Amino acid sequence: MATEKAYLDYYGQHGIIPVRQDTGNMALHMARRHSLYRHLGLQPFAFRNRRVLEFGPGTGDNALYVASCLPECYVLVDGNLASIQAITDKLERGLLPRDRVQCHQSEILNYTPGTAFDVVLCEGVLGGQPDTEAFLSHVASFADSEGVLVITTMSPASLLAEACRRVLKPVFSLRFPDRRGLLDALVAFFGPDLRSLPGMSRLHEDWVLDNILHPWPERFTFTIPEAIATLNGDFDLLGTSPSFVQDWRWYKSIPENAQTWNAVARSECDRWAGYFLDYRLHPTLPGKPAAELDSACRSALQIHHRIWHENALDLIPDFAKQLKSIRERIEDTMPDTAKSITGFLSGLDEFLSGNLDADFGSFRSWFGRGQQYASFVRR
Repeated sequence: MATEKAYLDYYGQHGIIPVRQDTGNMALHMARRHSLYRHLGLQPFAFRNRRVLEFGPGTGDNALYVASCLPECYVLVDGNLASIQAITDKLERGLLPRDRVQCHQSEILNYTPGTAFDVVLCEGVLGGQPDTEAFLSHVASFADSEGVLVITTMSPASLLAEACRRVLKPVFSLRFPDRRGLLDALVAFFGPDLRSLPGMSRLHEDWVLDNILHPWPERFTFTIPEAIATLNGDFDLLGTSPSFVQDWRWYKSIPENAQTWNAVARSECDRWAGYFLDYRLHPTLPGKPAAELDSACRSALQIHHRIWHENALDLIPDFAKQLKSIRERIEDTMPDTAKSITGFLSGLDEFLSGNLDADFGSFRSWFGRGQQYASFVRR
């Protein structure tokens, strides 16, 4: 099996864990995690006295919530030494309970505890794996019968706004060849964008390290429909965040209905997931088929990949052409997003002419719904 080197090599090379959360207001941090798990159908009692396994816990900031729900045992597995050190520090300071929490340094595909768990968490890890389907199947194998699996997915539409920001990196690299100088310049430049996000809890430096300077592999997306297809033989979708799946079947008719839980979820995803393109939208009517929009955004991501990895500024006109095509596709259903694309294209022209203070208009506040969370229950 392939290994999760897409993350470990990058994190290990620079000695970083770019997933730190702002926990200055601990009550707010815990409320955020509670809200996430509520979307996923997991109230605190879903963890209480349960066996919980988490892959890729990073600094352990998010683990604070699960540990507070008093699981019977809580096993954290991460292949990054810096992560293990951060979690060990929390154990030593009493922020995580030693009697319930165990920490293991191991690549995920090499971890074989020999036991099943009631809840398996794998947040922010699937994207970029060489064989995502095999990786997900391995992670899912640790969920017990009627156990719950929580993962994160990313669609091409949800990452388009990030791809726009990433194509600016080669220009910054020419001006700031020193990595520290480059990082500082990018943090300052994207500060207005990140400050526009309500509830932004991630450190800005970490966001830049993980979203702008991280050498994403060519296949970085993995969608909810792809996850359903991978797990369909053993798991049913339970919940998502954002929560978009609607099931209007009468509960008494469901046992006699040929349409499965997963079939309903796939249909709903095609109706609503196009809105992953812009977190600012609160749709009331289904959009155009998500598969069509994802296909157009995937083409833009492929061009972005070459621009980022090859410093191929000569391909920016191709990227801009693809953005214009996407804008035409959405301007009737998502006019504000189309306006933000126009702002980016206008600012991009100024930026490439040497004006680092270019006006990008409403693009600054445009972000996609980067990661989508999904929970599954083993049949």
